Amino acid sequence: MARASRPCVLEVDGGLNKFLRHDTESTFFGSHGRDARATISPMNEWALITGASLGIGHELAKVFAEEKFNLVLVARNEARLKKVAAGLRAQHGIETKILVRDLSLPTAPQEIFEELRDTPISVLVNNAGFGWRGAFAECDLQQTALDMMHVNMDSLVALTRLFVPQMLTRKKGRILNVASTAAFQPGPFANIYFATKAFVWSFSVALSEELEAIDGDRKRAQGIP
Repeated sequence: MARASRPCVLEVDGGLNKFLRHDTESTFFGSHGRDARATISPMNEWALITGASLGIGHELAKVFAEEKFNLVLVARNEARLKKVAAGLRAQHGIETKILVRDLSLPTAPQEIFEELRDTPISVLVNNAGFGWRGAFAECDLQQTALDMMHVNMDSLVALTRLFVPQMLTRKKGRILNVASTAAFQPGPFANIYFATKAFVWSFSVALSEELEAIDGDRKRAQGIP
């Protein structure tokens, strides 16, 4: 299903460019208000991107690589991941790690987190997702409906929950959740996909407010077309 996707950026004003710019002071997660401000030095920072082997995830990986972030790339297709990682290393001189995981499996987020315990993740990009178009009464309950919910929602929540405490401890971190224009309307014959993207948007905006309350500084959820 072709749908315009829309990243939701937590705690960053000014869109994806400012989200990535390391020469600009940004508000990071933290518990000490303005004392928690810092400047990212990307060559020493790691961004984790799910669904990174193609589509929007691949394009986001290119953008982060251009800004000299080291990358952890997650997807199901090992051959494509290796090709993407090799190209980004050669072109931008960054470090890369690949993790072959199926995010429809409930164990995948914890496995990713365990693999990266010694890799400080400064940016989490929850991009992985898929859609399906057809009559709800005819869809495959497990492979279409429930797997879509696991990938589009459950894995996003789990990865966010796993990595946010580290960001809070380090007073440093950013999260980008990829939603869609589908978040703002119901979608007959694509109802589950539209509903999952509404969840992503709502969760992200609410989390932004929650982190604002923790930090005492201004944060907002911003959509980027």
